Amino acid sequence: MEDFFSEMQLPFANANEELETISNNAFKPLFDIKKFEIRSEIEKDKGIDFHIELKLQKSDGRSVHTNFRFAVQLKATDNIVKNVDGSFSKQIDLSNVNYLLNTGMPAYYVFYHMPSKTFYYENVNNFLINIESRERTDNKQQSYSLRFEKLLDNEAIDKIYEEVLKKGKFQRLINEKMTLRPSAPHVEDKISFDVNLNITDDADIRNAIESVGLILINKAKWKSIIAYHKKASGNVASSALYNLILGMAHYYDGNMFDALKYFKDADRVKGELSIDMNNHLQYFYAAVRYFFGIILEDEFNKIMDRLEAEMNIGLYVKLENAKNEYLKNSGKDALIIFKHAVNEIIESSQSDEHIVINARREILFYEGVHNNMEFVRQCSVVFALEDVTLNKSIRIGLVNENVQVHTNWLKKMTDLHNEAITKEDYFSFYNSILVEVKIRYHFLSNFKILFDTQERSISEFTAEMKEQIEILLEKINNAVLYFTEVGHVENQAASISLQYEILHFSDDFIQAEKSLNELERIIDIYESKELKNKLELLKNRGTQHENFRDFISESTERGKRNTEMIKEYMEEMKKMDEDEVQELDMGHKEVFRIHLFPIGYFKFPKIKVEDVLKVLNVEEDGKESLRQLFGMITPVVNIYNETVQGEGFANGKADDKGITSWQNIYRIRKYFYESKFYRTRV
Repeated sequence: MEDFFSEMQLPFANANEELETISNNAFKPLFDIKKFEIRSEIEKDKGIDFHIELKLQKSDGRSVHTNFRFAVQLKATDNIVKNVDGSFSKQIDLSNVNYLLNTGMPAYYVFYHMPSKTFYYENVNNFLINIESRERTDNKQQSYSLRFEKLLDNEAIDKIYEEVLKKGKFQRLINEKMTLRPSAPHVEDKISFDVNLNITDDADIRNAIESVGLILINKAKWKSIIAYHKKASGNVASSALYNLILGMAHYYDGNMFDALKYFKDADRVKGELSIDMNNHLQYFYAAVRYFFGIILEDEFNKIMDRLEAEMNIGLYVKLENAKNEYLKNSGKDALIIFKHAVNEIIESSQSDEHIVINARREILFYEGVHNNMEFVRQCSVVFALEDVTLNKSIRIGLVNENVQVHTNWLKKMTDLHNEAITKEDYFSFYNSILVEVKIRYHFLSNFKILFDTQERSISEFTAEMKEQIEILLEKINNAVLYFTEVGHVENQAASISLQYEILHFSDDFIQAEKSLNELERIIDIYESKELKNKLELLKNRGTQHENFRDFISESTERGKRNTEMIKEYMEEMKKMDEDEVQELDMGHKEVFRIHLFPIGYFKFPKIKVEDVLKVLNVEEDGKESLRQLFGMITPVVNIYNETVQGEGFANGKADDKGITSWQNIYRIRKYFYESKFYRTRV
């Protein structure tokens, strides 16, 4: 007898339901339980099979629920035919696409190919883009073919996790901002986002720039400020501080028109600013208006004079004033006075590290300029003596002494470089590099031109000099790159100009021309009148070494005339010595002796002491000292100097100023000769 149960009428099994169960059971294990919580949509399924929540692992190793979720509709088949490219196509109703999009959360279609036991997936957003790219607005279809080709493997699941996490954070932040916006101080602020879910909030941008903008400017990152500001809407620049910082950023970036706009807007509400920030505003606002000719020099100077007494910004004004006073002061104590004024700034209790490093750099710059000028002056004296005495050994000591001075200066410059690097103040570092390169280039070019001129030939660059030039070019090339990157137009132009001069000096005229063209391009873009004037001077008057060569050429011709004149003076003074009669009795029983350096010892009547002091042009304090010394010792006066400060050799032969010194020596010798104040032995 057959088993009655096998013939019993029962519901038939559903192959689709079995496939659904198989696919569900295979799908869930794909997701790590430590990272995902899978919830099946059991009741009244309208097109979503699973809601999956992300878990987030904390630093202590425990996981928390985020409530960041994504929806999944699972499709399965056991008899579908592959496309030619190996993908599978399934028809999806447009209503289902809309339903998934309406969840507001990420959603994915997943396809299970039972024969290969393989899962594929696609983001519903990508499917929508595909539909829109081929859909005509006047011909909406009810369903569309979705091509599955992406494998749902571990890498894909990790990617889905990151996508959902990013979207969840984005949605959370947007919800919070929209909730709090009505109570915010600037209700007109805009919130926007891009396709990568990056949120831009006017309030966040304003707060960030007001909080760290000045720090970024001190670090030469004004381009970052400008770029960040551009992400905001037109409503963001509503506070005085924000406009001040934006104005400073554009000022340093060379965008003077934009700088003027922001400074003007800041000035309208300057009452919001602290005293210190208001002083900064007045400084930069005046500088830009003066740049455009809106205010004249007198008004600009009045503003600077007022700011000089203020804290912080006043120190920068004092530094500029000290530089201006030094450039106007032609006295021999000018550098000492300048250093004293700048050291007061450095030692001020109000000074921060930025003004200190700027001030030290200015001292080193003008010290370097002074050293180079002194080297030229001493060379001129030595060469003049060589022409007279035909003794060239003295130049060795001169060169060694000045090379040591230059080496000592370079050590101080290197210390300043290292300090800037240690503080990560790269803007100050490259400003210092500009100073170093400029002074060293001037020294090298002066050195070569001076000795070429003296030897009456054009020498080749020595290996050592070529090495020095390569070092300078490497340094200035790096400076050009840096100032170009940070966008400081004035320093960019200065560094390219210096690059051009060094290339020209080294006879690399092709590269020099490229630098000059780049300099013209930059200046044309920013339309700076000051930079245009400097460019015209460079093009019309030439480089520093060209100007110096012309100066030396003219000086050489003048020097030849002066040398001949000095020789005439020396010949005449020699005749005076030969003509003098050595009298034991000058007609006066009492005489004083004096050493007129460098021509020797002389005697004169005591009653003529005031006349002698007058002829020697002794300063008042020196006169009293000499009156006391006469009769006690044989005092020395250095008559290389047109004015005698007091007894002593002073700077010895270093005080020889060439023709002016020998004119003075001849004048005094002639007076002594005509007055019968004759040469005597010690």
